[in-house]
Amino acid sequence: MAARLPENERERLAALRDHHILDTPKDQVFDDLVRLAANICGAPIAAISLVDEHRQWFKSMLGLDVRETSRDLSFCAHTILQSDLLLVSDTHQDPRFAGNPFVTGEPRVRFYAGAPLITDEGFALGALCVIGGTPRTLSSEQEDALRLLARQVTSQIKAVRQIAEKEALLVERERLVAEQEYLITEREQAEAERSRLATIVESSDDAIYSVALDRRITSWNRGAERLYGYSAADIVGKTVHLLIPMESVAEFDELMRRVECIEDVPPVETVRLTMTGARLDVSLRISSVLNADGEIVGVSMIARDISERKRGESVLQAEREFTEAMLATMQEGIVACDAEGRLTLFNHAAKEIHGLPFQPLPPEEWGDHFGLFESDGITPMRPQDIPLFRALQGETVRQEEMVVWPADGLPRTILASGRAIHDGAGQKLGAVVALHDITARRQNEMELARLAAIVESSEEAILAATLDGVLVSWNLGAERIYGYNAAEMIGQNVAVLARAASSKPFPIAVAQILRGEAPSRVEVLRRRKDGGEFYASLSFSPIRDTMGRVIGVSCITRDITATKRAEEALAESEARLRRLTDAAFEGIAITRNGILVDVSPAFAVMFGHRVPADMLGQEATILAAPASRHLVAHKISTNDEEPYEATLTRRDGSTFQAELRGRVIHLGGHLARVTAVRDISERKAMEAELHARAEQLRRSEAALRALLESAPVILYAADSHGVITLSEGKGLAALGLEPGETVGRSLFDFSGGDVEVENNTRRALAGEAVSYDARVYGLCLHTELRPVRGVDGAFVGITGVCFDVTERVASEERFRVLFEESSDAHLLFDDSGVIDCNDAAVTMLRCPDKTQILSMNPSSMSPEFQPDGQYSQEKWGTMEGQARETGFHRFEWIYQKMDGEEFPVEVALTPVTLANNSVLLAVWHDLTERKRVEDLTREHAIILEIQNGQLAVVNAELEALAASDGLTGLKNHRVFQERLADEISRAARYESALSVVLLDVDHFKQFNDSYGHPAGDAVLKVVASILRENARDMDLVARYGGEEFVLILPQTELEGALAFAERLRECIELHAWPLRSVTASFGVAGLRSKTDGGADLIERADTALYQSKRSGRNCVIGDVPIGGSDLSPSIIR
Repeated sequence: MAARLPENERERLAALRDHHILDTPKDQVFDDLVRLAANICGAPIAAISLVDEHRQWFKSMLGLDVRETSRDLSFCAHTILQSDLLLVSDTHQDPRFAGNPFVTGEPRVRFYAGAPLITDEGFALGALCVIGGTPRTLSSEQEDALRLLARQVTSQIKAVRQIAEKEALLVERERLVAEQEYLITEREQAEAERSRLATIVESSDDAIYSVALDRRITSWNRGAERLYGYSAADIVGKTVHLLIPMESVAEFDELMRRVECIEDVPPVETVRLTMTGARLDVSLRISSVLNADGEIVGVSMIARDISERKRGESVLQAEREFTEAMLATMQEGIVACDAEGRLTLFNHAAKEIHGLPFQPLPPEEWGDHFGLFESDGITPMRPQDIPLFRALQGETVRQEEMVVWPADGLPRTILASGRAIHDGAGQKLGAVVALHDITARRQNEMELARLAAIVESSEEAILAATLDGVLVSWNLGAERIYGYNAAEMIGQNVAVLARAASSKPFPIAVAQILRGEAPSRVEVLRRRKDGGEFYASLSFSPIRDTMGRVIGVSCITRDITATKRAEEALAESEARLRRLTDAAFEGIAITRNGILVDVSPAFAVMFGHRVPADMLGQEATILAAPASRHLVAHKISTNDEEPYEATLTRRDGSTFQAELRGRVIHLGGHLARVTAVRDISERKAMEAELHARAEQLRRSEAALRALLESAPVILYAADSHGVITLSEGKGLAALGLEPGETVGRSLFDFSGGDVEVENNTRRALAGEAVSYDARVYGLCLHTELRPVRGVDGAFVGITGVCFDVTERVASEERFRVLFEESSDAHLLFDDSGVIDCNDAAVTMLRCPDKTQILSMNPSSMSPEFQPDGQYSQEKWGTMEGQARETGFHRFEWIYQKMDGEEFPVEVALTPVTLANNSVLLAVWHDLTERKRVEDLTREHAIILEIQNGQLAVVNAELEALAASDGLTGLKNHRVFQERLADEISRAARYESALSVVLLDVDHFKQFNDSYGHPAGDAVLKVVASILRENARDMDLVARYGGEEFVLILPQTELEGALAFAERLRECIELHAWPLRSVTASFGVAGLRSKTDGGADLIERADTALYQSKRSGRNCVIGDVPIGGSDLSPSIIR
């Protein structure tokens, strides 16, 4: 439990503090007394404890590494309540201590004996105690010895107090003598100072004048005469309000009130009036004027003209606001950083591109934070590859493509350009980049490339020709189908592809297009390069210019040879089969899964039936006699095609011998078996022919079936009434239909109500060949309808083939929109000048219509000279030659509008062939806005360079002020702490030595009191100069505080640091001091292990410094380890 407080606690604490012994360094005398007490009493632990208000503090401790504990846990707090020893033989048995944490825990105290330390005045300051870990008692001799040692401790404490009091008296005496000398010197210096100040005031460029408390001017220097225009004779004695505008009177009165109340008044910027009434911007500093008794008798005022600075600030502010407004409205992103790589500028466009607000991040965090990738949009950009970082390294970055992909946004393709920024002296200030978003342009280029790739990779031949038939384009599909490459065909007439001169589908299509009609799809024979011929389906469409005029025709050629062959083979096979079955003398039967699905009349007659329909649906095996039924069933089930003999049964039960031959065919999408039955005597001769015909029919059907299953087409047939008899093909799936599903239904059921589809169907049913495109059930289908006629030439039905052309139509529409809605100017030139242009060209040149542009020459649209000094006419000829030589050329050009205004464009020049003539297609992209932004960017870069240069100078000054001591110019305490931490880390990393030297100017307070603070400041400056001159470049010299200085000595052992400190001490002592000699005391400490921290090093150096002062001052003491554990000072005189 905690001890109660003594009755005289307040007086006891005051006496304890009067002895000035709390928190003092260790003292060998007290340590010896503690060690003696422990030896006499045979205790492992002994201490001198001083009981403070809330703690017990150990002046000396043996056996424990502790300097103080809480008073509530203190045994000695109980000892000071007694006049004699406090003996606790077993703490476990004493209720005051049984629950004490020092008893229940470490160091597990079981025995305590303490003698109070009582002063002559009767105050118990603490105790001398011995402590053990086992229960015990003391002998009477040990008790007497403990009392005796406690009195010795008290006497030593008293001696310490007396020494301190004597030193204080000596210091006071020296102070009084110095003060008397100082007062005499001060009076002499005051007179000289007054004279000097009067000279300074009179010769100052600033206006300096005094004002009495009644607001009347009492003094007026020449600077005031120059600033305000009044002479001293004119103004002295008059009110100061003559100089103050009405709106500033209240402000002035408030300043005077604050000065009269002895408040600190900082300089203010205000307005004052000259003798002529002109207004001046001035910086005004006001301070009080005191008499000898310290009373305020007036104020002094120092005014400085700041009109020029104000005007400069106004101009600078306007320029800054203009720059900020320009950056905020620029469409290009602007990003800048300082010389250390910290982001300093991020305009509005840059924030939109990156999708993130501005943050002053270092370069290594730019890529991850802002989502920066290489141009492929996949590879993260390394910090050293980021354009801004490259510009900071001195590289000029031009049009560098990259991708910005924020974590929560869409990727953007960017062109980055930038460079480093330097001040007028060539010092690097930072870097800036401009970011141009080309995402939309890249997407358009990709879409155009994709569409061009679709056309180029099409399996169909896609051609383009002028109206007179001259070919101007030829894709890879055309090369595959016709065998000619593009170089062979471009410039040739389409007539070379016709089979005969009489075949003229192209002129017919041109005539239809020019009449405003939709050109018909035609099927013709075409000739390949190797002379071979093929069936082709030709589809024509017009090519229009930007004015909507037809300038050519595109033709899509599809090789339909296989389809035509299949149609012909199918028709021939069906007709032949029907003729054979109807006219054959033998019986023919078709079975599916063993059931009769069709029989010939001869077959029906052979089995005694009048019509074939009577036999349909029967099982084939019942036609066999019982003896042959198993054989017939086996042949049917195994699809055996070998002829065999069997006994068959007629309707009337009679039997006959027949030879049967069966074969499996594909019929209506299913497997079926055709069986020929004949009398052996009559059919022997016809067997070979029947087999050949059956084999040919099978191959035709198989080929047709393979075509229908693989090609995306629909093949159907209908009778003369439009009833569907066949529907096959992979293309049915796109309409949600299965093969054969529409059989038996009318063609008009699938027209979707489209009048054009129904009219074309009626034309086909009237015997006309029809081709047309129509949209059915959301798909765009190209349909070819052909009449089918019997052997007698009579119309019996139609066949139809449908091709899905939805994607092709969509592609053509996209091409048309891209051409017609382009915002860039498109112009066609030949040797005579412009032959055509789009509306964007008319707008760009500010013409009423295109008629004024036609026939103009490029040189007539341009100024006489281009920016590089070349004649426009000559340079255009060079550009045209490059375009014709390489097939494409892009360059920048200056044109003139009709009103004479010049404007820059980017020209893409491409030679093309049109109407059998070689012309040039020029695409203009207006660069006016981009050039304007580039000019603004350059202007802004110049402004930024100027501002950053000014900012760098101010920052350097601020940094120097923040790191330096204002009086001595040495590094300040903050810089010292930062450098010490760095040097300790470096010493630990490289296992090198490190030492610290602390020094304190001796008797500095007395010097200040004797000679004044200015003289003391001069001493500190000289000491700082001595330290700086003797230190190495790698050393740090800093002002630690007051009259204390500190030095960090890297790579210096303690021995070397002691020698260096001694040299500094001698330099200070031997310096020619003007007033009196000045000395300093030094404490030196070095690193002992890697675990030492800055606080440990400073504490040991400070302890050594304290010992230096205790040892008589003007000496060097080092913190030297003795015996590997304890410390002992090493004194160098």
